[in-house]
Amino acid sequence: MKRRSLDMPFLVTLSLLIVAGLFIFISGSLGLVARESGAAFSTIIVKQLLFGVAGIAALYGASRLPYKFWRTWALHIFILSLITTAL
Repeated sequence: MKRRSLDMPFLVTLSLLIVAGLFIFISGSLGLVARESGAAFSTIIVKQLLFGVAGIAALYGASRLPYKFWRTWALHIFILSLITTAL
């Protein structure tokens, strides 16, 4: 099996977007979440980090699927995303 090289600019961009998203979430809603639910800072951070790790694992898994799979299912995934967005 042919080994693929790592796309470093994509990895750096993805990492920066994940870190920036975490900081934006923290600055935008941490006070509101803590005040309304009484959750501790560490609880919120741990939950966000777990979802981030799960997202990275899902991204890795999706990158391992062949291109023809995504081409076959692209329309179905798009329609499903429109339906879930409308909900």
